[in-house]
Amino acid sequence: MTLDATLKITAPIAGTWKLAEIAKDESETFVSGPVSMVWEAAEGTMLGFLPVTSIPNIAEGFGSIALVQVLQSVTFQEDGQIVASISKAGVDLSKPVTPVWETSEPGYASYNVTDKQILVFLDITKIMGSLKSKAAIDPLEQIMALLQNGIPVNYEIASDGKSARVYIDKALVSQIAPLLPTLAELIGDDALNGMGQLVKSILKAFPEAMEKTTKFEVGLKLLKQFIKFKGKEDPSRLCILFFCMLGVSLYPVFLLTPDARRLRHSSKPFRWDETCLKRGF
Repeated sequence: MTLDATLKITAPIAGTWKLAEIAKDESETFVSGPVSMVWEAAEGTMLGFLPVTSIPNIAEGFGSIALVQVLQSVTFQEDGQIVASISKAGVDLSKPVTPVWETSEPGYASYNVTDKQILVFLDITKIMGSLKSKAAIDPLEQIMALLQNGIPVNYEIASDGKSARVYIDKALVSQIAPLLPTLAELIGDDALNGMGQLVKSILKAFPEAMEKTTKFEVGLKLLKQFIKFKGKEDPSRLCILFFCMLGVSLYPVFLLTPDARRLRHSSKPFRWDETCLKRGF
């Protein structure tokens, strides 16, 4: 997508948004965070060894605690560019990581706004040029072809304008799901700290699970950020959405450990807390 130099987006979503904070109860049990997920499917639907009804709690808990270590804020700039405040210091679920925040390079993504959606446009040439592996490029090209007319991201803004939720839904993920088994073949069995084989099996099961899905939403909860520079807001110096909702939607896949198998046999709802971290779960 080529941006019009005179373009100025004034929709309510324009501006800088920080991630919603992680909230815990008095016993330090995870209550809520920036990642939100809804997954409803026919009774008994499984994703690998996990019932899909258990995945939203896992995704919101692990996804939130991991995401705040790599993403600080997101900004929809008035000129249609998308950038993000990100950290490359890594993710660690067992101990705190000190992020080193930097602004992502502009030009990889842009956006426009319709009535109820943000259309995100990826610079396919630039993204493909940053990939060194031809094996990684081929399946990604298929996904990019599906999204060449823009990635539809739904958004809801609170009446006071201070909070928002942005998310992708079943309509989009159902188009991408058939390509996930191809992506799975790029993952070595020993990759991802020895969880490669597990992740591959889940990615291969994703299309079948989506066929039985009635509702799927995954996204971020955001809070409007007002930063002052020299007495006025300076959006050009703030950061914006690091778009990879699909990545968020698959976050539990990359964070699960074999211990999660106990969820299949447990009647108790999943509760993420510090004990989980100490146990490596």
